[in-house]
Amino acid sequence: IKAHRIILVSNSEYFGNMLQGGWKEQHMKLIPIKETRFDTFRMILYYLYSGKLMDTSLVTLCDVFRQGDMMMLDDLKDLVARKMKMLINDDTWDEILLLAWKTKDFQLKNIGLEYAFDNWERVKKGMGLTRLFETSIVEQLEELFFVINKRKEMVKWQILN
Repeated sequence: IKAHRIILVSNSEYFGNMLQGGWKEQHMKLIPIKETRFDTFRMILYYLYSGKLMDTSLVTLCDVFRQGDMMMLDDLKDLVARKMKMLINDDTWDEILLLAWKTKDFQLKNIGLEYAFDNWERVKKGMGLTRLFETSIVEQLEELFFVINKRKEMVKWQILN
């Protein structure tokens, strides 16, 4: 994918360091971007040029979020999180929550936990919770159940008062 150095450097500290900070890529005409899918990098470039997101799948959004985290693109991460909030459903909430835990992202974690709470009757019977049990560590699951229980207590208290 072709890109202008000036656009990359002016919109990303990561690319600024890479292309002007003494990294080996500074003098290269072709720069390999390893361990990044084509669709993911294309979306990042689209964002750097336009400040917008392209329509895409949740899988690509998760990749873009991870890469945005690595590349210190906080505004991109914010856009992706808002897009994920619009796409979250019973089949995707667990992926979003797992990504939040892996990247330690507070906004994304709130999106996943809020969805789980608001839809708990369906979520607790779905495959998402099963997948979380298979892939999460105990502390993460404790956090999920703590949030669900605390919010239920708050709702009961509000109803009683």
